[in-house]
Amino acid sequence: MENNIHYRLLSIEDGVYTDKSGTEDTAELSAQNLGFQYRLTTNLNMRDNTITVSPQIRYVFRDRELLEAGVAYCFGISDLNAIANIDSEGKKVRLDTVFISTLVGIAFSGLRGVVYEKTKGGPLEAYPVPVVTMDALLKNNAVRIV
Repeated sequence: MENNIHYRLLSIEDGVYTDKSGTEDTAELSAQNLGFQYRLTTNLNMRDNTITVSPQIRYVFRDRELLEAGVAYCFGISDLNAIANIDSEGKKVRLDTVFISTLVGIAFSGLRGVVYEKTKGGPLEAYPVPVVTMDALLKNNAVRIV
């Protein structure tokens, strides 16, 4: 990545937040039987030089969704073309791994904080969003050009 690329956080937008943990019988809830799923979407807006990283998580217990949460972090980039290489047909995108790792880390950790704050005092308080390796996040990152 070029050293002259500047970026800043433009906005944090609430996404989905549904917590049904208070309406379910969670007496037998444990770290072993609480399912965790995550999704990560990154939208590149080449015209506006913005990247929006949207992590989303879900907790499942006994085949029922207990919690779904997501946020969207929008970053302004001084020159998006310097970190994103898009093929001529627009079907494949290669991103600077170090740069996108920074943005993904900010967004996923930020979502962890949101979930922590919103689950305080409830049955999910003892189950913070698990640590997911950066390799796994990047591998499962759905990148779209908007």
